[in-house]
Amino acid sequence: MAENLSLDVTEFDVIVIGTSLVGSLVAGACSRIGKKVLHFDKNNNYGANNATLTLQEFINEVQPKIKGNFELLKLKERRFNFDLLVKLIYSASSFIKTLIKTKITHYIDFLCVGQGYMYIDQTFKQIPCSKADVFRNKHLGLLEKRKLMKFITTCQAVDQLSPEILESNFFKFIQEQDLSDQLRAFILYSICLLNTEEELQKTTVAQGLKALQIYISSIGRYGPNPFLYPIYGTCEIAQAFCRVAAVNQALYVLRRSITEINVDENNIATSVKCTIGQNLKTNHLVIEPTILQSCLPTSTRVLIKEKIVRCIAILNQPIFPNSAFIVIPPNTHPFNNHNPIQVLQFDSTFQLCPKPYVILHLSMTCNANQTDFNPVFDMLNEIVEIICQYKVEIESPEENNTQSTTTTTTTTSESQQSTTTTTSATEPQQSTTTTTTASEPQSITTTTTSEPQQSTTSEPQSITTTTASEPQQSITTTTTASESQQSTKKEFKSDKIITTLSFFINSESLTDDSVTNLPKNVHIYKQVFNHASLENEIEEATKIFNEMYPGEEFYPEVEENMGYQEE
Repeated sequence: MAENLSLDVTEFDVIVIGTSLVGSLVAGACSRIGKKVLHFDKNNNYGANNATLTLQEFINEVQPKIKGNFELLKLKERRFNFDLLVKLIYSASSFIKTLIKTKITHYIDFLCVGQGYMYIDQTFKQIPCSKADVFRNKHLGLLEKRKLMKFITTCQAVDQLSPEILESNFFKFIQEQDLSDQLRAFILYSICLLNTEEELQKTTVAQGLKALQIYISSIGRYGPNPFLYPIYGTCEIAQAFCRVAAVNQALYVLRRSITEINVDENNIATSVKCTIGQNLKTNHLVIEPTILQSCLPTSTRVLIKEKIVRCIAILNQPIFPNSAFIVIPPNTHPFNNHNPIQVLQFDSTFQLCPKPYVILHLSMTCNANQTDFNPVFDMLNEIVEIICQYKVEIESPEENNTQSTTTTTTTTSESQQSTTTTTSATEPQQSTTTTTTASEPQSITTTTTSEPQQSTTSEPQSITTTTASEPQQSITTTTTASESQQSTKKEFKSDKIITTLSFFINSESLTDDSVTNLPKNVHIYKQVFNHASLENEIEEATKIFNEMYPGEEFYPEVEENMGYQEE
């Protein structure tokens, strides 16, 4: 079989194990400077923990705990795409800058994520995204608004803070500020996206203020909100960098890994043995912790694990207009969650589900020692129920030659039925995504759905922001026979919920002093960082690349089209 074929080439400059985002970034960067790269992945697909799977692939790989009418999903299984991890991207982050200057945006389209909310005092409060939002916010008192603006002004003057303050703990720094508990929660969990107690203890003031500045710079860059998300899922990003590597002669082999690392007397890895028994020589090996542990049994190491608990809920109608980002802070009543919970709502414009369905992604980090996940799964399902009871009144902006559209979504607890009333002067159109042309070599295409059609350009490295003509507030709910059968089962209190899929993912990494006798040319990368943001992945990939090839630039700006067909 083709899976057992030996490789004709047996000597490489770099062998990378795993096609997660970090591995793909390193493979692309090495191939771009002319290095001979071999990239293995033990799975049938790209992305590792950053993979995006079809329904059947998802069921086979993670074996989730299923609740609800799963048969209804199977009728349209090819129309659903499930991300193992959902990660937001700051619009002004270094990651986006790398995508722009390397022209990798030819391979990916993004959408702006909608309004952010935080669940406080048993209600969803909007996260302010601009100075105007701060003063329009009904959930903040006048004194809170002034304190928040004063804090933001202070944080922008980082150069005026002493080195001692910048190296101190960010969490303590926030506690010392004249801010309410609500504002502290906004900053720590919705703006800086801190996920665990360990992150709170390790994040310095300099790192926290940097995240805050990136957040502020991201607002209004490509849309009114600061976060982007790739169409078709996070795996598109890893695959884009794999395409870059492949265009530059990197060799890719799926369903294959390594079983042994051969080390010489100078403690340098000279070759590896792959799963079909073939020996391959390499100058550098980039590997994830789990594979390393099985290949170097004589080295003692401490494996640090976190477990990312996830729940994916399929709904028959949206709760919030368009997409939305929701944060539930730690120790929120009645959940008593130890870590913050992130919730993302995506509609069909993200190509993750068909109309009229929407997907809710819930994520929370759990202790490494936890073995019984049923209580956590139950808690996440309870959160889905509470979100579905949320009442929202949405007013869409006035459009040219159309009447203003107002959509009110209410939930009636007695009858447990949802009603969507829509008034619109025109027939909704399918959302469209723009494509960049050769005349815009330093651009990234994003799409929003909350504003009327317009095009904006910002900075020399521009991003074209195009809106969809379909007002996402205008959604008509249809009830199928399968959904009626689902409601009779009474598995959920809300008729909006069709199915929930609960599972967990291991996060494995190594501390600097956890490996003994590690070969000098073996480079370990973490599998999962902050599960809410992609910002740390590019920093890890840059560090590994600089260890291998100091003096070389990580993804220098290039003029060739990297296989992109110019029109």
